[in-house]
Amino acid sequence: MNKNFLCELCKIWLEMIVGGYRDALKFHPGEEITFNPEAFVQSRPETMQPFLEKILHLQIFQEVWGSY
Repeated sequence: MNKNFLCELCKIWLEMIVGGYRDALKFHPGEEITFNPEAFVQSRPETMQPFLEKILHLQIFQEVWGSY
């Protein structure tokens, strides 16, 4: 599967299900976009954080963001 397609699919899914993923994206012009999983978890309500920590290990996260 195309990595760009997977990335877009993941972004849409995150926005619909948990939101807040943008707080975890770090980018500078000319550099690759990186994902900070700790920032992602911390950006959401405390009651959601255990769930978010678990979904970070799903295959789609590993495929889109690699080992981040």
